[in-house]
Amino acid sequence: IMDPKMDSGIVCRYCSVDEAIESGAAPVPLNVDRAVDVQCTIDIMDHLLACEATWHKGHSLAQTVFSCIYLLKPDRTTSHALLHSYCRVIRATCNLIVSVVSDARTHE
Repeated sequence: IMDPKMDSGIVCRYCSVDEAIESGAAPVPLNVDRAVDVQCTIDIMDHLLACEATWHKGHSLAQTVFSCIYLLKPDRTTSHALLHSYCRVIRATCNLIVSVVSDARTHE
């Protein structure tokens, strides 16, 4: 399968989200002078959009959108206004879609 969350044979480098953050797996894209790293921000936003699109195609929410550390720990992005806003919008969109699907009495 080659997905650490699904494949028990893969040796994962991290045991928890906090360990992954401490080792730099999901850095907030700010340069040393606190300037925004635009290319890194675009890459993160593109990845989040791809995760959301994969979820809309029928994959599990936990294995797509919420596999991203930026969405699991949204408070980490408060120093980056654009990324923080984008993460909040992604979370709100997912919550709204789950709510609409639940109200329609259908399930993913």
